[in-house]
Amino acid sequence: MMQKKIVFLITSVVHFVPSPLSYSKTRSRFTPEERMNQTIQSMKSIRSKFPNAYIVLIELGTREARSKPFKSMADRYIYLGGKKIVRQAVDSPHKGLGEAIGLWLAHRYIQSLRADYFFKLSGRYRLNGQFHKEAWLKDGFSASKEKGWMSTKLYGFSKGYYTKWRMGLKKSMPELKRGIAIEKVLPRKLGRIRRMNNLGVSGTIAPWNKKVSE
Repeated sequence: MMQKKIVFLITSVVHFVPSPLSYSKTRSRFTPEERMNQTIQSMKSIRSKFPNAYIVLIELGTREARSKPFKSMADRYIYLGGKKIVRQAVDSPHKGLGEAIGLWLAHRYIQSLRADYFFKLSGRYRLNGQFHKEAWLKDGFSASKEKGWMSTKLYGFSKGYYTKWRMGLKKSMPELKRGIAIEKVLPRKLGRIRRMNNLGVSGTIAPWNKKVSE
């Protein structure tokens, strides 16, 4: 049986503006160096589960992260933070807007990858011992969803749904600009989502330094 090509899309903002978010006066309690190291751990966790995965690191910070280990751990490093549209979105109070625009613009770099399955993982979060690859890699979208809300820390979709995912991001943008959370908007645009009871992902919520596992 031919091995499936797995692509992980990681969104990262190492260097950030100090302005508040819509839900927190503090954007992050971590320094850029700490955020960079946390994202390195994200990539290490992927390698431990999927040694042959293709990792795309999408950096949206105010300037490039110069660390060679940070950039070289990814199979493809994409810096989009110098674009005006990215700065307007990422530096705004609405965190989900920056993520959606970053992923939308990364299309030109990832459309040719011919993956069988895509994962989207938020930078600074890592796959933990509760992550079971056999629970994923199904046809369609897979995510943790409850009462209309979807976790965007980690979700996945098969190759046939790439265009629908991308269009979902685009259709979400008007509401994201108004401050509606991406966790609420995106699932409405994606349609049917296969519900995951356990994601197998851990990390720390930056504004409050709160550890979470899902």
